[in-house]
Amino acid sequence: MIGVTWRRSFSGDPSQLHDVRRLVGALLTGCPVLDDAIACLAELASNAVVHTKSRGDVFTVEIRLMDGSVRIAVTDTGGPTTPTLPPHVRGEVLESGRGLAIVAALSTYMGAEGDEEGRTVWAELRWAVQDGR
Repeated sequence: MIGVTWRRSFSGDPSQLHDVRRLVGALLTGCPVLDDAIACLAELASNAVVHTKSRGDVFTVEIRLMDGSVRIAVTDTGGPTTPTLPPHVRGEVLESGRGLAIVAALSTYMGAEGDEEGRTVWAELRWAVQDGR
């Protein structure tokens, strides 16, 4: 199945997060999972700026749109910690790590590859495709 992929690098400054949201909104106009994709990408980009060496450097956003799915990914310049879902405490997520829990809840699949030198965190969102579309 053929898809289209967009890739753009951003300065590792929190002020760039607005541009990340605007980019995905423009590229995925009309996509059935647009709001969820914006939320997931905003969280992954925010994590890159806050928790990795990308702060003050760069991070790269990749959006791949295919028939029935969109894969969003953020590649950072690494850091000492690995992104992990936090444990739940009495049905509540701890203060730290809530964003990844939201990404997990909104996406069909998610994952991370890489190490302290650079890491890509991604989420895939899917929807039902009707015949003839």
